[in-house]
Amino acid sequence: MRFLSIMVIMFFAILLAVSVNAQMYEYRDSDGNMRYTDDLGKVPAHSRESAGRINVVPRSYSPYETQDASPDSDETRSASSEQIDPDLVAAGKALQEEQDALLEEYESVQKAIAEAGDPPGPSASEDELAAYNRKVEKNNRRIADYNKKMEDLEKRVQKYNAPFKQ
Repeated sequence: MRFLSIMVIMFFAILLAVSVNAQMYEYRDSDGNMRYTDDLGKVPAHSRESAGRINVVPRSYSPYETQDASPDSDETRSASSEQIDPDLVAAGKALQEEQDALLEEYESVQKAIAEAGDPPGPSASEDELAAYNRKVEKNNRRIADYNKKMEDLEKRVQKYNAPFKQ
């Protein structure tokens, strides 16, 4: 009976460990913008074949991705006769800083996942299994929190970029 209990716990530990390693996909939408998702089902059917798998959130993602240059670059200033709204520049920089902070959080979560290591072997005690399961649950909560923050940021970046798409 004890062996069966341990096997059931091991099964769930492995199941939880597998769910920690989320896969990300990148693809270009119909407007040519790079998009990212963790669900291949969210990629439009015509883009699925070209969707690429990625293992980390790309560092090149920026609120300025739909423009040729960021609003505060020399290229934009010289190409435009209009003065750029300082509030718009500040908002873009704030979004970029938040995205950078989320990337640091993402790397911290990945490090915690790696430190949790593999599930304990069949000879592990119940305390060792419970400790490992607590680590996995904590990492899963951190991943869910990160995903929520990233979704919120993505919505705000889309709202920020909307005027530039016209």
